[in-house]
Amino acid sequence: MYHYKKGEEQYGPVSMQVLQQMADKGELESMDLVWREGMTDWFPAYKFGVKFKKEKKLRKHGKHHKRVDCYFLFALISLVLFPITGFFALISSIQAYFKDKQGRTAEAIYDSEETVRWGRISIFIGIPAWFIGAGLFIALHVIRLKGSSTRTEKEIENPPAYTEGRQSQESDIYEMPTDTPILLK
Repeated sequence: MYHYKKGEEQYGPVSMQVLQQMADKGELESMDLVWREGMTDWFPAYKFGVKFKKEKKLRKHGKHHKRVDCYFLFALISLVLFPITGFFALISSIQAYFKDKQGRTAEAIYDSEETVRWGRISIFIGIPAWFIGAGLFIALHVIRLKGSSTRTEKEIENPPAYTEGRQSQESDIYEMPTDTPILLK
């Protein structure tokens, strides 16, 4: 047995056949919430296999139809900001697009809302992550440049002697190999 919500009012219990009859008459819309015993949350009626004939009405009058195509761009931006959750946003926006093309507008709207949820998560995680990453990159780059300029100044003050030898273990003095002939002019 199923329970359903119209606005804030809860009705039921009713059978699946009654839900289908209500959908055929237009008394139950695809985004009306339905629940049955054992479930932890309410879900849209279309998730239960109820067929809706008046989906075209939603397409003409709903503001969500135009938003379905826009969410693809939103999903791509989320993918750049934070790829893990951006991937889920992209998948749900693609699903919304194809469901909308098939005339399953209510499902497309639901998937578009999923895109927005994943996109918001990507933005809230991604933007700070980009700033932290950029800050670390700049800090490491500055440290590297500072370190290389310090070495250059030391080399200018005390240039190392050019030898083909190896460095001694005990000191910083370079030793000449014994088997290399020295040419004098």
